Amino acid sequence: MAEKTVESLSKALDCVQQLRTSVCDVFRYMTEGNSESGDDDTQRKQYVINLKETLNTVTRRLHDVEESVNKLSVPSGAFQLGNTGFLSLDPTLDMQVLYGRLLDSYKWTEKVRDYSAFAVPIWAQNGVKRSQQTALVRKRRMAQTSHCQPPQHVDAILKTIGGTFNGMQLSISRPYGTNSAVVQVDLDHVLKAVITFKGLLIEWVLIRGYDEPMLTEDGRVDLWTPSDYHVFRKVSENAQAAMVHYYGPLYPEFSLRSYLTWIYSYMKLFSEPCVKCGSRLLNAMPPTWRDLKTLQPYHEDCKS
Repeated sequence: MAEKTVESLSKALDCVQQLRTSVCDVFRYMTEGNSESGDDDTQRKQYVINLKETLNTVTRRLHDVEESVNKLSVPSGAFQLGNTGFLSLDPTLDMQVLYGRLLDSYKWTEKVRDYSAFAVPIWAQNGVKRSQQTALVRKRRMAQTSHCQPPQHVDAILKTIGGTFNGMQLSISRPYGTNSAVVQVDLDHVLKAVITFKGLLIEWVLIRGYDEPMLTEDGRVDLWTPSDYHVFRKVSENAQAAMVHYYGPLYPEFSLRSYLTWIYSYMKLFSEPCVKCGSRLLNAMPPTWRDLKTLQPYHEDCKS
């Protein structure tokens, strides 16, 4: 039913356009007048005959318009314009123009809707380029769960990693809750380290000499008292810098293994010479720095 109505309306508009063209031809012919040369009576007769033919064309086109309009179906009721119907009734001249502008906006919106309806299936067929279907799927950042691992999982990883290093012993305690672990590292009569963990993330590290106590007077692990030896205080500073370098919450096991490997490189702290200068001592200090990639020993003055 709707298609027939649209077709009839389209035919009626075509007839109206043809009628307007015919009327324009009549006025144009009358404006130009008789421009042909010859006898005056002959010119007048020919001019009148042509004018009658043009008027007859207008009459036929008008009849076609009437027939096409009569074929149109009458609307069942009045159009519901809502409050927009009162815009043309406003006495203010500026407000009377709003109704026409509103109709233009409505036509423009309908065109945008039609074009969008045609464009959507075309975009949907193209699976190579980014489309509106894939644009809605946002890549979320991987959730970081390395700080809240179960205690059994953390203990198992520490024991597994510690078992791969000869001469390194790890003792695990949890004096501050199940999610925080304090690991004491004994490195083969060379040094001692205390490392605090939150899950699998390293939060603090402190290096002391092998003969220095690791517990306070009340039997708790001492996390803050620095070493009495200048060499181990310097190693502790380097260990804290390396802790930041090896920080990796997305791959905590790999980061932890890399950091303990770096700590294990101090096994030959007092016997391995500096790679740059070749000396074991410089300013009465052994090579206290280990390269973060190659693990080679350097003096503090030689690493730059």
